Amino acid sequence: MTTQTKELVTCPACWGSGFEPGNVEDETGCVDACIACDGTGSVFWPLARIYDAGREILRSDPQWWAKETSNFDHPGISLYSLADWLRRRTQYRPVLRVEGRRRFDGTALVNVKAGARNFVMAGLEWGYLGEGPRGLAAVLGDCFPDRFPTQADAELYVMGLFRDIPWRIP
Repeated sequence: MTTQTKELVTCPACWGSGFEPGNVEDETGCVDACIACDGTGSVFWPLARIYDAGREILRSDPQWWAKETSNFDHPGISLYSLADWLRRRTQYRPVLRVEGRRRFDGTALVNVKAGARNFVMAGLEWGYLGEGPRGLAAVLGDCFPDRFPTQADAELYVMGLFRDIPWRIP
């Protein structure tokens, strides 16, 4: 079995500079490293997608971001699910399982399980390729980087899931 290299992309927080935007040198001549990429200028592909969604929601709906409300306030909108995941992703480590199912009304639910904690998102989709499935691919890549080292791996997996059949990883 061959091991694929993880797909890295330019850090969306610092645009590849490795430094926190807007920071200036301190008295020792140092500038703070970017917290998203830890000063490397690049991040694993899912974090870039998740970070971009968070930045878009912060820009377009700062009241939602400030209230720390749930992505269920905007069901079916993947940007809110990804922004909510960005705010909470460090609390859900290590991820044990991710599962998807549909509610009686057809709403797709994705549950991330970490120990006794569960985080549910209502804006992601599967079974085709579009904005919702790309969001799910990013969450799966973030939760299982060894299983989905590239965006193409995750997107192919998500496209292959049947829309009306529950699924689980692992």
